[in-house]
Amino acid sequence: LELQADAKRRLAWALPYGVVAVLAILSSQHAKVFRSDEALWRDTLKKNPNAWLAHNNLGTVLLSRGENAAAIAMFERTLELHPNFAEAQANLANALAAMGKEDEAIAHFRLALKCTPDHAGVHNALGVALMKKGEIDEAIEHFRAATNGKPSDAMMAHDNLGQALTMQGKTEEAIVHFQQVLRLVPRRLKTRLNYGVALMALGRYADAAEQFNEILRLAPGQPVVQQNLGIA
Repeated sequence: LELQADAKRRLAWALPYGVVAVLAILSSQHAKVFRSDEALWRDTLKKNPNAWLAHNNLGTVLLSRGENAAAIAMFERTLELHPNFAEAQANLANALAAMGKEDEAIAHFRLALKCTPDHAGVHNALGVALMKKGEIDEAIEHFRAATNGKPSDAMMAHDNLGQALTMQGKTEEAIVHFQQVLRLVPRRLKTRLNYGVALMALGRYADAAEQFNEILRLAPGQPVVQQNLGIA
């Protein structure tokens, strides 16, 4: 009896450790699923092929790696499952634009705006696509709409708006938008370059040279900036 009782006590102590060991093994196996976003979403889709958000999120991972065709397939599947998902429409448009399919991209940006008319990021992206096609007037409308968005979207919109206005020869107005960006982000060198070029277009060569010198102070050795400085 004493031996049996002793055996039971040993078994009682051993069981919790055994359970912990099993759980540790299972946790280790499950942790592999979370080693990356891609692994997580692929595992989700393996278990639930109709998980529309997982299709979208996997598509964004693929798009970030430049795997545009695979990303497009993910976004298209997302929209089959959830047609009014604005984020997937915008993601699909971005992937199409990355492949040079501007017309298709524009169509999907428009669909995204039907779902979320005030989305500054989509207005910005649609404006850029339109500007590439030379449809400057409509691009400007979308950039102006995007200036009402959150600070990061508004900054991008002012930069884009300045470029679009410059293309229309409205240089004085363009300069105002470049200045607004630089007040928020002084080290945004692309905007400072555009600003300098706009100043040169107005014959303000000393002011333009000041901008180019500032760029070279922050990031020396840029041939395009040095060339513009020489012209100024």
